[in-house]
Amino acid sequence: MSLEDVFFEKMREWKLHCKSISYSYNPRDYIDCHEYAGIVKLGKRALPFIRMTYSSFDEIAFFP
Repeated sequence: MSLEDVFFEKMREWKLHCKSISYSYNPRDYIDCHEYAGIVKLGKRALPFIRMTYSSFDEIAFFP
């Protein structure tokens, strides 16, 4: 599995997590989870994919 595939799989998992806690008032719930940690763990190698994601996602569609 390529780094790009791993990154986008981790993003998919994180989006599902965010959707599952979308009614939480605590913003830490979005980043204090193993799904987000998996993205962070990819380190600097993931930066091009993060930039690509920011330039192409629709904010309303991304966060529930």
